[in-house]
This record gives sequence, structure tokens and C-alpha cells, in this order.
Amino acid sequence: MINPLYLGVEVQQHMRGYFASQKPRRLLLPDFFTKKQYGVLLKQLATQKGALRHEAERFSFQELVLPQELKLFLTSAQFKGFLSTVLNKPVRKIALSARRFEHASYTLLHDNVPAGQASFFIIFGNGWDSSWGGSTVYFGGGEPLIFAPVLNSFSLVHPGKDMRAFVKYVTHFVGKKSFVKVEGILS
Repeated sequence: MINPLYLGVEVQQHMRGYFASQKPRRLLLPDFFTKKQYGVLLKQLATQKGALRHEAERFSFQELVLPQELKLFLTSAQFKGFLSTVLNKPVRKIALSARRFEHASYTLLHDNVPAGQASFFIIFGNGWDSSWGGSTVYFGGGEPLIFAPVLNSFSLVHPGKDMRAFVKYVTHFVGKKSFVKVEGILS
């Protein structure tokens, strides 16, 4: 499933070194899945009917059920091993979610969202312009850490203890397009 480029021992050691050297710790891997596998997963996610989750002071997006194939992969020993190698520590549990962001979708900073937890996210969609919004922003203290939605990308982040994340409002310029953010909180 994963692009074979990212499976080599030397490449994973380089990723671990890069991740550890960043403040806050972060890693972005474009073209994370093979093109064929990405197409299959994108099609499965596109057919999912979302349940609108809207609480004006906190968030607005569609919550999706993860396709079984993707859920099995993201909880597999192989994927946990990949994460453990990059993080340089064992990964025991992964709390998964899938959210579709389209026009007027967003999340806000909120006190009851835990800060500083290691997480990853993968972006699925068909064409996206970062000027439409949808960036994931980590904020707390210093400079914000911003991840624009890059399709078929894997982002791994271990923010500082006071950093929390939100997703910027998706503007009307997006038209009928959307993207799906599959996220895993690690423990």
C-alpha cells in the first residue's frame, strides 16, 4: 500500500532523524500511497455518506466511516511498525477518524481538545487549491505550524505540549470539491 520509496531501512532512518530534528517534530511525505492504491482508497472514501457534525463554536464537517481496507491497514502491525520506526518509540493504540471538509467546513481551537499528542493525517481528494482553505494549523505559543491540504500526503506531527490544532475555514471558492482528512491520534 505504502509507496515503496518509504519502506527502505535507510530512508526510514533518514525520516526518523529528520523528524527528531524538527521543532516541533513533524514530517510530510508526498505520494504516500502507490497511485493505484490511492485511487482505490479515494473511490472507497468518495462513496461514503457523511454524517454532518456541527457545533458552531467548535466545528462543522462530515464524519465518515473508514472503509474496512483502510482501517485494517492503519491498525496493522506493518503500519504501526512504520510509525514506531519514525517516532523512535512504540505505538500501541491509534484512535482513527475520517472527516470530509467542503464549503463552510472548519474546526476551531478549543480548551477541551488535548494538546501535544502525536498524530498523523492523510489527505484524500481530487485537486485542491490551498487558497480555498482547509489547512491544518497547530498553534500555541510561538509561530503556527501550517499544513496545507496536499493530496495523497502523509503528515506526522508531535507538537509541543501547549499546541492545539484546527482546520481553517473552507471558502466558497471551493465550489463542490471536498477533501477527506483521515487522522490517527497515537498512544
